[in-house]
Amino acid sequence: MNIVNLQWQTIFIFCIFCLGLCMILLFVSYLASVENKLDNEKSSPFECGFHPFMETRYRFEVKFYIISILFIVFDVEVLYFFPLAMVLPLMSSFSMFLFLFFVIILIVGLIFEISRDALDF
Repeated sequence: MNIVNLQWQTIFIFCIFCLGLCMILLFVSYLASVENKLDNEKSSPFECGFHPFMETRYRFEVKFYIISILFIVFDVEVLYFFPLAMVLPLMSSFSMFLFLFFVIILIVGLIFEISRDALDF
């Protein structure tokens, strides 16, 4: 048997094992869950026996969602920078070009967000 096929078989068996474990854990959590029966008393806000003074459920503004999405995008970008620092001396010019292209796309996106005043409060 070829060593490459053995490696692929090991990866395939590992993926099947992980998928099976996920299915088992989902099934066990479904069996262990208790159906939550809500009534008006349990779902209403409680303020020391008084009726609430204002509505407790209100919508967030869209700009908070935009900030959170931008945070996730740039957080993922930082995750790409750490492995790059390890292989930077070994990179070819084409690899460096691809990485710079990736960074330029992210910078253009940031400039677009700033120009649309998405980050201004």
